[in-house]
Amino acid sequence: MLFGAIDSVVAPLPADATPARFEDELLERFDGDRDLLVELAGLFLQDSPGRLAALITAVHERDSHGLEATAHLLRGSISIFGGEPAVAAALRLEEMGHERRWDGVDEAVAEFRHELDGMEQILGGLVRAAA
Repeated sequence: MLFGAIDSVVAPLPADATPARFEDELLERFDGDRDLLVELAGLFLQDSPGRLAALITAVHERDSHGLEATAHLLRGSISIFGGEPAVAAALRLEEMGHERRWDGVDEAVAEFRHELDGMEQILGGLVRAAA
């Protein structure tokens, strides 16, 4: 519900956002409220390693429900910040879990991790700069 409310007032970031442009777009998404952005980024950065571990565990255990649920949670968290490539990669994993499809899952996880790493670097930079 929180993610839906946030999504209703913020627009998605363009897929071609550079780190500097991404930061500018993030501030725009949060109406210039750097404190709110930093707070939510910090919460995301604390939460995402556990969710990523749960996603990887679901893949290793071939737990389709766990994959779908965890990818859905990650997708919702990421969408607050835009990050369309990471959102799309999480949706792909979510759909794979829903369809109980394991062919190509390792590549999909690698793509998701790549996109997530980029977002975490940018968000981490914002949090460190605010400290």
